[in-house]
Amino acid sequence: MKKILTVIIAAAGITATAASQTLFTYGKKAVDAKDFLKAYNKNNTAPVKNKAQSIQEYLDLYIKSRLKIQEAYERRYDTLPSLIMELSNLRTQITENYLNDPTFSARLVNEAFQRSQKDIHVSHIFISFRRPDGITDTLAAQQKRDDILQRLAKGEDFAALARQLSDDTSARKNSGARPPCHWQLACGPGLLTSSPGNSIF
Repeated sequence: MKKILTVIIAAAGITATAASQTLFTYGKKAVDAKDFLKAYNKNNTAPVKNKAQSIQEYLDLYIKSRLKIQEAYERRYDTLPSLIMELSNLRTQITENYLNDPTFSARLVNEAFQRSQKDIHVSHIFISFRRPDGITDTLAAQQKRDDILQRLAKGEDFAALARQLSDDTSARKNSGARPPCHWQLACGPGLLTSSPGNSIF
């Protein structure tokens, strides 16, 4: 397979300053020097005596690799059922190794433990925009909210108001209390937020 390959920059001159330049092109595709340098530095971590020679040798391998990949696409190897199955199996193996990584699992367990020490107990008074007759009345809901906030500001008991005024029928039993959570709230402990939150209920 014939390919037109144009090397625009000499291997010895590839530096960080050339990272934004096109290194070479093949067909209609171009390879950025930044991508090449990233691949080179990732795969060549050991010190080298002759860096120019090392870069040139890696560049040759890099070009051959790109051309082989392009040829595989042109021959439609990526559509072969056997290769698709092999790729799927490889992904499964990688995923299993990642999920079974003891370090990763330990980090998740530690994070869950730390969060469990900071449970936030939340209570709410639910005010529905929808009236019992099915009509939406946002003004009435806002007025009810303002009235409740005023009563709370005067010192009335939150739980008692929740049982009495919440449109959430479960509040009759739980006084508006919600299950413990790990949410980061805009208001601090013991404080109130008057910003209404819309829901699908």
